[in-house]
Amino acid sequence: MTNLSSLTGFSSGGGSGGSGGLPVMLTQAMTLVDSSLNNWSDPSDSNKTSQSSTTYQSYHPLSTDGCFAGFFDPYNPSSNSSSVRYNSFKINTSNGQIGTINSSEAWGHNNGDAFSTCHHGAVGMMVMNCGHHQNPSYGSTRKGFVWAGGSNNDGTVNSTSYNEGPWENWPHSNGGLIVSATGAGSGGTMYGRRSGYNQNSGQYAHNNHYFTFGSSAGRQEWAGSSSNTSTNYAWPCAKQSKDDLTPGGMIMFYDASGTQHASCIYGSGGDRGGHNSTIGVKYWSSQEPCFHLSNGEYLFSFSKGVVIGNSSGTLSEVSTPVENASYLRMIQNPDRLQQSCVPCKEADTWIAPVSNNLGWMKIHIDVNDNYKVSILQHYYSFGTTGSTSVPVGGSCYGLVGTNDEYFVRIQTEGCQSNIWVFNNPFTS
Repeated sequence: MTNLSSLTGFSSGGGSGGSGGLPVMLTQAMTLVDSSLNNWSDPSDSNKTSQSSTTYQSYHPLSTDGCFAGFFDPYNPSSNSSSVRYNSFKINTSNGQIGTINSSEAWGHNNGDAFSTCHHGAVGMMVMNCGHHQNPSYGSTRKGFVWAGGSNNDGTVNSTSYNEGPWENWPHSNGGLIVSATGAGSGGTMYGRRSGYNQNSGQYAHNNHYFTFGSSAGRQEWAGSSSNTSTNYAWPCAKQSKDDLTPGGMIMFYDASGTQHASCIYGSGGDRGGHNSTIGVKYWSSQEPCFHLSNGEYLFSFSKGVVIGNSSGTLSEVSTPVENASYLRMIQNPDRLQQSCVPCKEADTWIAPVSNNLGWMKIHIDVNDNYKVSILQHYYSFGTTGSTSVPVGGSCYGLVGTNDEYFVRIQTEGCQSNIWVFNNPFTS
């Protein structure tokens, strides 16, 4: 059992300390190594000062150490001159210095903001954004659409692509995309699943988009589920490592009889595991903390217990209570774990944002001891971010360096991204 009194800010003295006896919450601050502020989403046009929404877009950590990339939709609010852009850069893994942001226009238009209700994620050296977007095929009319791009190992842009299908797919609320890939870069194909429904039938439909690195984007699956409602949910697992190609996730939906089903998404192709109504009914939820483990399993932490998906996507309950599983449920915004829950160099270990203004905690899940959860370290966010809660909307966090020497924070808002590199206070 983790002794909370031994963690920063949980001491019997109330967590006070530091300069003038101030609380640790106010005095803990990461040491800045480098920063690059006010980077325009469209570097060629600083008049593009608006975007669809902060939550619709952010950078993502990629598999090559130090690389980050993301999709953005900057536009000029006066003229509506607009872009869909794929931006990419690399941080020097030896000294933490931020490299040049490379930007490629995937589509130029004059329709204002392009994105609506986005599901986005990254795996390998690829990024995908699926949503109800404006697009080259239908102009200013929003349709179900996918934008995708790939980066080279030096942080430059390799290519971008898009596909209209299926246009009748209407995504639900913004959130992370369940992603996987057959390879990180050249020769690899990325897959992305997210909840949505067919606007023609009003039913949930299974869908799986793809992007082949350096080539084209498209749809791998678009099949009706015979659901009796459009209500459905999907959320991704936190990656096991930077280069994890099969992080997986969970989808939940109704069948034609109104029964709730759960299905684990697994493997390099984003495959669907068997639809489990027993777990679907008992654990029905819109999003929960979940993790891809070093043994190939997928762990989902629910209020009623822990569910495991094996490497083939079969779901089962953990029969013995998992010690300290409640710590996992302290993690905020579990639908965005692939941007905010950072995998460490140690197996089954992450730095995660904590609810209730508790900053970050470094957690470990022991796959050899009934998935026991331990808090290894704790750090408040206020001195580093200016907020007592860890910012998640429009945010991205990552670790850089062979030994996780640097902690990276990227915040995008109003068509500008601020990048900070700090010495990592969680290094072991």
